[in-house]
Amino acid sequence: ITFTFYSKGLKALKRIDLSGNSIKSLPQGTFDGCTQLQELNLSHNQISVFETSNYTNATRLVLLWALCNNSIKTVSQSTFHGMRNLVSLDLGDNVINELEEETFEKLCHCTRFNVEYNYITRIESRIFYFNTKLRTILLNHNNIHTVDDGAFEGLSNLTLLDLAGNNITWLPDGIFKPTVNLDTLNLSDNQLVRIDVTYMTTLSVLNLAGNNLAEWTADHENMLSLRLRGNKLTRWKRLNMPNIQKLDLSNNEITTVDYDAFIQCRQLMDLNLSRNYLTTMDKNIVFELWVNTYLKLAEIKGTLKPLDLVALLSQLVSFDIRMNKLT
Repeated sequence: ITFTFYSKGLKALKRIDLSGNSIKSLPQGTFDGCTQLQELNLSHNQISVFETSNYTNATRLVLLWALCNNSIKTVSQSTFHGMRNLVSLDLGDNVINELEEETFEKLCHCTRFNVEYNYITRIESRIFYFNTKLRTILLNHNNIHTVDDGAFEGLSNLTLLDLAGNNITWLPDGIFKPTVNLDTLNLSDNQLVRIDVTYMTTLSVLNLAGNNLAEWTADHENMLSLRLRGNKLTRWKRLNMPNIQKLDLSNNEITTVDYDAFIQCRQLMDLNLSRNYLTTMDKNIVFELWVNTYLKLAEIKGTLKPLDLVALLSQLVSFDIRMNKLT
């Protein structure tokens, strides 16, 4: 269906919602009469080609642009020509396979960028260099296998970056150094074998579940939540993480937890060691766990000895030991 919208005389209109239709294209001048337009929602249609240069009179004023769940294949610098006031761009659930250099150069006021669930394979260097106000970038569930050195330059205000569900095996050293205010990083369900986060002092939430990490040696004073579920860890050593509150080590290959592993984790409230190969836990570990801790030891693949855990009951508020072979 080719959509025809008569915008003449609609100068006061600030919001248009055309989502959930079967629109395939937007003719030139579609919104030219909507000179006060601030919010436009075109999500859940069948749009495959989009060029704002065809109707720049209105799009210069758009503040929120929703184009998710369409059939858009390519975006370029001309796609967002004249959209200097844009603060949020949603291109999720399309079929975009490439982000060209300088694609978002003109979007200098954008704070949120969503391109999740597409087919992007590479993040080029300085792709967001001119988007210094960005606070949220969602690139999860693409086909990204390459992140160029310098890919995140210019993003000093970024607080959330989601790269989950891609094919990333390696990241350049110091790749996140420009993101000096990054608080939340999601790299789950990739294929990473190593990552250095020690220089990321503002990071408080890190999700690395579903990768191929064989060890974790990073101290981090400001980390609040660390998820390492589904990696290849075999041992958990003593680390300096004084503010950690949630630690998920489930579904690894851990056989050994050092006796002083949690002595520096006095804020720990939720510890998950389920689905590992533990056979014993040193009794000293019990006294390192802070009062009111939630401890999960479900589905242990080794033969966990219950007598080693008796003292835990005086410390915990929740104890999950289901689906073991206790007798």
